[in-house]
Amino acid sequence: MLDELRRPGRAKSIFAYTIFGLICLVFVFFGFIPDQYGLGTGGAAAVVNKKRITIADYQDRIDQLRDVYAQRFGGSGAAQQEFIQNMIKSQALESLIDIELIVQGAGDEGMVVADKEVAQTIKDIPAFQEDGRFLRSRYNAFLENRRFSAQEFENKLRKELVLNRLRDVFGKALWPSQEELVLESQASETKANISFIEISRRQLESQYQPRSVKVKEFLKAEKKEVQKYYDENKSEFTQPAKVRARHILVKFTSGDRDSEKKAFEKIQKIQKEAEKADFAALAKKYSEDTGSAKRGGDLDYFKRGVMVPEFEEVAFKHELNKVSAPVKSKFGYHLIKVLDRKEANTKELAAVQNDIAKKLYIKKHVKAFFKNLADKKVVKESVLKKDYKLKWQSTGEFSLAAQVIPKLGEKDRVLQAALAQKNNLGVSRLVEEGESYYLVKLKSFKGAENSTADLNSAERIAYQSSNQSFVDWKEKLKKSASISRNRQL
Repeated sequence: MLDELRRPGRAKSIFAYTIFGLICLVFVFFGFIPDQYGLGTGGAAAVVNKKRITIADYQDRIDQLRDVYAQRFGGSGAAQQEFIQNMIKSQALESLIDIELIVQGAGDEGMVVADKEVAQTIKDIPAFQEDGRFLRSRYNAFLENRRFSAQEFENKLRKELVLNRLRDVFGKALWPSQEELVLESQASETKANISFIEISRRQLESQYQPRSVKVKEFLKAEKKEVQKYYDENKSEFTQPAKVRARHILVKFTSGDRDSEKKAFEKIQKIQKEAEKADFAALAKKYSEDTGSAKRGGDLDYFKRGVMVPEFEEVAFKHELNKVSAPVKSKFGYHLIKVLDRKEANTKELAAVQNDIAKKLYIKKHVKAFFKNLADKKVVKESVLKKDYKLKWQSTGEFSLAAQVIPKLGEKDRVLQAALAQKNNLGVSRLVEEGESYYLVKLKSFKGAENSTADLNSAERIAYQSSNQSFVDWKEKLKKSASISRNRQL
């Protein structure tokens, strides 16, 4: 199969589809980056070794990631959506920085992509072809629609080709030796089943329930500590102002006056209908924001900084249960109906002191428990079950050639501790891994003394090694690079 994928025509076609798919991802409404960050005014999102990453590229990368995350988390609530949007912004900028570093590093190593290769890749993109022949008119139409110059598009493509070539170079350079193949094959035929209890601070703190009398005693003895925590963490007890609204969106093409005029006329007609008809029903019928339309335009509760400024300005001031006049944003025209409004408020100490005392008591208790683990390296299973409600889990039978241990992930120390018990099945052992402890025991073990390697094993080893080496090389570049980020983003 690997040889088939490597055939020039096949690889080129797959790569062409991939590139075109990334470039053509569409923009979505929810969580658009507000104009006050200056994204529409040009400038640099970051500078890597004096090479600028443009705001336009940053926005384009956000669009790509938003489309991916929208498919996975489209039905999430406002709080999770806010977290996702912040994560997307961070990932977008860091991925562009990584790409620029890698391309620069490849150039330093003498790896260049000729203009002829870029031109041929463009000709191989199916969207630019008709009956298998490249049509420049289609290519030009694409550039015009996406507002790319030919040079901008070809530079993006050149970077993708460099990345693709680097992956190939790392893969070939790190192909496994025969000895590695034999070891890998033996590992693939060796099966284990591990039982474990994970003991982490997070789990203990979330599952330990102290007696109320203990919390009261702690509050009485540690009032100053409770007061200090309250003063230093006021934001934890403060709820920002929020509104819940429905909206109807009619899109138009930016810069196209006829498109904008038609959108405005349509939104005005819907506004008149909304005077008598049910707003939610109209949103399902007319709204072009597909994510919220199926919910009758309902956007749930959101705080400031989540929606575009023009939208928020109306949503936070408009009268409840009244339909707004058309509101223009870069997405189109909106009609907004505010369903509810929650004012900002901060809870008084008296209302939260018991909760604070409980949290501090649990942290103190868990800290002492972990210190005891570190000092004595033993733990009573009965304590884990009774006090912390922790239970044994099982990985199920898995191959030692697996990339990760089922339910455990990459836990080398846990695996080694369990395998050390292959002559003492069912005997538990405490081991520290990362910031957690694990009580482990080996339920079953089936070894293989002799075996032969196959192509799948070879591919797996090669890909694991090359991916890690690629990441290590990139991180080395990053450490020696000069990188400045636009903090407004």
